[in-house]
Amino acid sequence: MQTKKFLALLPLICFFSNAKAFADVPHSLPELTLPMLDGVHQLKLNGHIGKVIYLDIWASSCAACTLALPDLETMHSEIASDDFEVLSITVDRTSSDANRFLQKLHLNIPSALDADSKTLALLSVTGLPAGFLVDATGKIRLIHQGYRPRQSEFLKAYIDKLLQEHAVALDDARKTKNRN
Repeated sequence: MQTKKFLALLPLICFFSNAKAFADVPHSLPELTLPMLDGVHQLKLNGHIGKVIYLDIWASSCAACTLALPDLETMHSEIASDDFEVLSITVDRTSSDANRFLQKLHLNIPSALDADSKTLALLSVTGLPAGFLVDATGKIRLIHQGYRPRQSEFLKAYIDKLLQEHAVALDDARKTKNRN
């Protein structure tokens, strides 16, 4: 019986085995503006309050990123909500390296370029890919590094939970406003 319980929990144990200690990172995304790979737009890292955010940090030289990014794009397309957004940052040295990598994998993930790796230092990232799940108030709720098969199933469930929390908060705010 104990073995069955352990085996049932094994995917979660593996998922969180690379999770960073929450105290090691800021409790919200830092102020940082980065150029997008399209060369036109910019990404303001902490400018998405009011949406649930999944921030992914990757590099074209990262083997695990080759597996994680297609899963991330699929997960994003499966979560149909105006209140959810995926942010992606590459720590490649040049936009041409990153764009070539995305084209090779046939991915359309809008990504920002952090050639100086400021994001890695600000968020205490020690391994790639690194993911940060941020609630609609801007608070970092989940952190993980590395890639595991089927991790997107866990992430989708957690994102759904955060979206439900956000919907309840919006509903409560509307009710309070209507009372006043």
